[in-house]
Amino acid sequence: AAPLAARWWGGDAPPQAAAPAVRRPLFLVSSHHAVARGQVAALAHDEADVTVVETEVDDLLDGRDLDVPDAGPAVLLSPHGRAGADLAPQLAKALAGQAARWTTGSPSTLAGSAFDAVVLVGGDGAEAFLAAVGASGIEIHGRLVEGVPHGRIAGGPCDGLPVVTKAGGFGDDTTLTTVLRTLRSPIGSESR
Repeated sequence: AAPLAARWWGGDAPPQAAAPAVRRPLFLVSSHHAVARGQVAALAHDEADVTVVETEVDDLLDGRDLDVPDAGPAVLLSPHGRAGADLAPQLAKALAGQAARWTTGSPSTLAGSAFDAVVLVGGDGAEAFLAAVGASGIEIHGRLVEGVPHGRIAGGPCDGLPVVTKAGGFGDDTTLTTVLRTLRSPIGSESR
């Protein structure tokens, strides 16, 4: 993509904007891929203040609101191994709806629980989240690590919210931990 961007830009590749330093990102992991699951496990192990919110298939599909964690980064995780692949698109949409309610501050969320960035892991969930918040797209600013772009949501109530996207099967066990640490560090937030 870099050579293509350089050609479209008319010379050298366009400059990348630094990722903003954030305090409390929400990780929406809709992917059922083993790589994504390993990354969530490593993130929860490596970062003591991360809360993993496991969901039940019936709770998601019935539209029940989940309690938002009180503080720190959170991972909203799609049910794994409890539903067939035929339900994956429905689960991604329901999970994205929950993440959207937490992010936009609907009345069902707790006061002071606002997330200041979203990390979308898995294509179906990313697409569903952007639709749920009425976004018209993502303005890409650079990459946090190779293959993990960052930018800002364009349009809707989350307009301007920092966003990171990652394919579910991409990276190694440290990828989500690296993403969180990079987002939290003003020095480490330089695009790479």
